[in-house]
Amino acid sequence: MKRKSQTLTKLTIAEKINQEIGLSKKDSAAMIDNILDEIKAYLVKDGVVKISSFGTLVVNKKRERPGNVPNGFKK
Repeated sequence: MKRKSQTLTKLTIAEKINQEIGLSKKDSAAMIDNILDEIKAYLVKDGVVKISSFGTLVVNKKRERPGNVPNGFKK
């Protein structure tokens, strides 16, 4: 049986932090934004981020695909 995947949003994480720690939702959201900005910066810089006890995030580089213009049939 297939499991339905759920999207984890920043708002969901902020609400969970609010419930667990008591930090306001506004401060929780700001903290999440800062953390994600740091992760993005490392991904842009190195292409790899290793997070202890979580996993490794890697940027996959793919080659460019040719685009097609629907009306002009030009590539």
